[in-house]
Amino acid sequence: MKKKKILFFSVISAIIGLIFFKNNIGRLIFKMFPFWENVYNRYGLLGTLTSKRSTMLTDFIDYMIHEWNTLNYLFGIGEYEKHKIEFEFFDVFMFFGLIGVFVFWLLFKKYFYNRSNRLSVCLLMNILITSFFSGALFISVTGMMFFYMVFQWINVLNNNQLNSELIE
Repeated sequence: MKKKKILFFSVISAIIGLIFFKNNIGRLIFKMFPFWENVYNRYGLLGTLTSKRSTMLTDFIDYMIHEWNTLNYLFGIGEYEKHKIEFEFFDVFMFFGLIGVFVFWLLFKKYFYNRSNRLSVCLLMNILITSFFSGALFISVTGMMFFYMVFQWINVLNNNQLNSELIE
């Protein structure tokens, strides 16, 4: 319980610090990386934080509203290179549709989510949050193979630890 209080206090302190010192932090970052000041002035904070992916998302939503039909919503369009968004959830939705998102959810639940293994849950949450702000992890065969191997390795380590605890 004490660790949770420390974590909570640290997160709140960091948020308050960012709010009060955002201008100083911004100036420091722009001094170190002048390119980002131009991006910030042109695309705003969201465009800067997402490396302009937010504009790709806006363009895709406009395209989806005007060009998609029911089949596209169900099965996707499969044109990843033509309409990259690089926000993982939207990429999966665009490529595979609602049915594909549902299949991905079932596969993740079966192969990656292990409530009893805290390391596995933390790693999965970290990867999902990170991949939300990046792209092509779940569409990449190599990325998914590595992802699967890491989680299987964690499960093997967890099972070995449980077995050794039972033997003792």
